[in-house]
Amino acid sequence: MNSKDGGNVVAEYAQSSIDFPRNITLPIMALMFLSGFPMPKKDLQIYRFILLELLWSEKELRENQAGKLNCFLHFFKRGLILQNESSSSSSSIISHQMKSFDGRIRISRRALIRSPSWKDSNKSLCHVTLDISGLIDKSPDYCYRVDFANRVPGGGAFTHGCVQEEILFMTMPELCMSTLLCEWMNDNEAILVEGAEKFNRTKGLIQFVTLYQNDLIIDLNSIINVLGYSRTFDFAGDYQDQSIAQEQILPSKLIIIDALCFKPQSDANQHKWQPINPIGPRRNENVGNHKMLGNSK
Repeated sequence: MNSKDGGNVVAEYAQSSIDFPRNITLPIMALMFLSGFPMPKKDLQIYRFILLELLWSEKELRENQAGKLNCFLHFFKRGLILQNESSSSSSSIISHQMKSFDGRIRISRRALIRSPSWKDSNKSLCHVTLDISGLIDKSPDYCYRVDFANRVPGGGAFTHGCVQEEILFMTMPELCMSTLLCEWMNDNEAILVEGAEKFNRTKGLIQFVTLYQNDLIIDLNSIINVLGYSRTFDFAGDYQDQSIAQEQILPSKLIIIDALCFKPQSDANQHKWQPINPIGPRRNENVGNHKMLGNSK
């Protein structure tokens, strides 16, 4: 842990965890939303952002920014409803909505200090089952979700970004605590967030993408069903998460690891199949390290 700017954070190479009551996420995120946090010291690589300003500071305003804003406003609304019901209710029967913000959230950080010798290893990779149907937020409780895109947790969730991890951070706003409490990741680090609840439903169109793999054309729309993708993202209403907590922590698990850039020569080629080997052994080693660290306990 680190407190260089007066508050605890999960610092780089910390090899540690922090857990906290979920009921403090609401006031902390309200401060974050309205710029209640001071800017961090220069030696601390962490966001202390003004969420409301970031959402509307883009030169080109997009419709999905209103959808993001509505997701956060609904999160705060659920919290206010909970507070009002808790103060006025004398019944022993507590609704599911009133149970929101019970329990704890845990954020863990790990670093791979020494890289394994991949080329000298004779061990086989473990069996992996890929399920390409359904939505990421509807995956079973035993599954791990992966934010594999950016050294900052959430990627571009608070600016123009609106794919994959950005959508997940909008449907589960408590994940934003990782952005607030974690220093930016290095290439050999991973972050695990456990216990966040889904509050929002989203809607939108499916992004049309075609992937060219050798002579085989794969229409991703036939295998990917992502609602609210990119510019079409919008808030679609309340979601009641029915997950059951174990030892005060909800079963949701998000692995956060940075992604290496395999940028094509032009945007026109970004969905064409390109082999990994030509990028060099060092990059291949980093890919293996990312995957191993992100999926280790």
